[in-house]
Amino acid sequence: MDYKSENKGVMHACGHDAHLTIALGLCKILNKFRYRLKVNVKFIFQPGEEIGGGKIIINNGVLENPKVDYIFALHVAPHLLCGSMEIKAGIMAASTDRLHITVKGKKSHGAYPNEGIEAIVTSSYLISSLQTIVSRNIDPNHSVVITFGKILGREKGNIICDEVNLVGTLRTLNNEDRNLSKKRIKEICTHVGETFNSSITIDIKEGIPPLINDAELVSKIIRNGVELLGNDNVIIKDKSSLGAEDFAYFLQKTKGAFFNIGCANDTINSPIHTSTFNIDENCLLIGVLLQ
Repeated sequence: MDYKSENKGVMHACGHDAHLTIALGLCKILNKFRYRLKVNVKFIFQPGEEIGGGKIIINNGVLENPKVDYIFALHVAPHLLCGSMEIKAGIMAASTDRLHITVKGKKSHGAYPNEGIEAIVTSSYLISSLQTIVSRNIDPNHSVVITFGKILGREKGNIICDEVNLVGTLRTLNNEDRNLSKKRIKEICTHVGETFNSSITIDIKEGIPPLINDAELVSKIIRNGVELLGNDNVIIKDKSSLGAEDFAYFLQKTKGAFFNIGCANDTINSPIHTSTFNIDENCLLIGVLLQ
């Protein structure tokens, strides 16, 4: 496998081809011994994980006929060495909501700022103000992230910008923090807009829910992991990740568990979603055996 690409604009590099390979490998093995199986085993090959494809196929009955009683999934993890794994009972990953904010002001020449309403200045104050939700409204013992990764302005460097579009993400680990954060985002947008005489609109698109592992099934995976990899190579996490995973939709419908397996070595260790991401292919067999 080689995840490198010349076209970085469409680069994904998250290891989903590795997950597919692991699932196909396990499918081949179980098919060979299918007459010994005392249960139905269903393999789900999901499209569009990053855009909520799991929710779509669930709504179309993928967990029925036959009904799924337990479900498991894994993900390759470049922060772990090949031959190791990590898991957590309860909340393992965060919910995620998409933030779309439009700030509108009034255009004028940069030499005469008093004649315009500066959308860029308003946006800079807005971004700074929204960060106070995490530092001042959320319990310090909880984890919440508000990140803006895309900011688009207009016109030239000597023109007062009249519109800025912000795109960001909200990550939380419980519904109380999630609801409070959304409420405060809307309130701050309203008040910052009033302060700078700007129009600010906010659209919060609800995303993936928190991923909550079943404790009993987690204990079974841990036992299997210790038997295969050794006690020192099974990491039981005490903190939840602020990353998100749409396997959470499946866990809302049936008991299950999600875990990460190491795919790094001394020379292969780039993060996911980078053009240099790759895997130690020895993790493929480990993934098959752990499932």
